[in-house]
Amino acid sequence: MAKKALLEYVCQSCGAVYPKWQGKCDSCGQWNSIVEEKVEQSGFPF
Repeated sequence: MAKKALLEYVCQSCGAVYPKWQGKCDSCGQWNSIVEEKVEQSGFPF
C-alpha cells in the first residue's frame, strides 16, 4: 500500500501554515505568498 504524501501550505512572508492553498495569507495579508511543502512523517503512523 502506497503512502500518501502529506502536504501543508506555508506563507513565505510570515510562516503561517494552512491545510489548503489560498491566494491571500490571513495572517500578514500578502497575496500569492503561500507555497506547498511536503511534511515528513516521524514515528509510526498510528
